[in-house]
Amino acid sequence: MDFDHHHFKDKQKKALGHVVDVPELGGTYSLLSQEVFTIKRARLLDQETHHIDIFGQGWVFFYALSKKGEISVVRDGARIFLGQQIMGYIPGKSVVEWVLPKGEIEFELLVSEIPLSRGAPDKAICVNYSDDTKNLFELFAQFFENFPELPQKQLSRCSNPTELSFRVQEWIHLNWRTNFKINDLAKHMNKDISVISRYFKRSFGLSPLKYVNQLRVITSVRDLLKSQRSISQISYDMGFGDPRLFNEHFRKIYPVKPFAFKRLKNID
Repeated sequence: MDFDHHHFKDKQKKALGHVVDVPELGGTYSLLSQEVFTIKRARLLDQETHHIDIFGQGWVFFYALSKKGEISVVRDGARIFLGQQIMGYIPGKSVVEWVLPKGEIEFELLVSEIPLSRGAPDKAICVNYSDDTKNLFELFAQFFENFPELPQKQLSRCSNPTELSFRVQEWIHLNWRTNFKINDLAKHMNKDISVISRYFKRSFGLSPLKYVNQLRVITSVRDLLKSQRSISQISYDMGFGDPRLFNEHFRKIYPVKPFAFKRLKNID
C-alpha cells in the first residue's frame, strides 16, 4: 500500500496549529497533511436516526462503536444490520444511508486523497471486530491485512444505479466547483429535470441539487482546516458564489457556522 500509517501517525504529533475542536459536534478535526485529515466524534442520539453520507474524490477508513443497538444501513431498499462495533473502507463517490441506533455512538474517520495503489476494495464495505482497540491507525493496518478473509457487508445505498443516475453523478463530480444552475444539468443530459431528479433520488436518496450542495459542504471542511483563505474565498471555490448561501447550506449539514472549523486548538 502506498499509504504508510506509521508516517501519518508521526505527522499527527506534529500537526500543531492544525487541530480544531468543534464542541457543538462533539468532535475533533486534525489535519495531518494537505491531503489527509482525521475526524473523531461522539454522538448521543435520543432516537434512531437516518442519515445519508456522500463522499468526494478521496477515500475514507472508519471505525464506529455503538453502546446500545446495532448500526445498520439501507441498501437497495432493505435494512442491513452491521453490528455494534465495525470498521470499514469507503471509496470516493460512494453514497451510504446509515441508520444509527438510539444511544451513544463513537466513531473516527481517516479521510485521504492519497491513492491506495493495490489491494483496496472497489466498493464500500465494513467488517466486525471485537477487540478494544480504538487507535485509528492500528485498525487501518489490521483492516487491510485481514479484510479479504473476513465476512464483509457492503454499504452503498444502491448496488446498481440506473445509467441516467450514474451519468448525472459523474457530471456533478466533474462540475461541482462551478456555480452551475440545475437547468445546465438538464440541458447537458437532454432530459427534463423532473425525470432526472426522480431517477437520481431513487438511486442515491437525494435530489441532484441537494447532492451537489452536500458534496460542496463536506469538501469545504478540508479547505477550512488547511487554508488561510477567507470564508468568502472558500465559498466561491466550492461553487456557492454567495458566502451567505455557503453558510446556509453548511448549517444544514453541520449545526455550526464554517468559521467553527478555523478555531485552532493550542497544542503543547
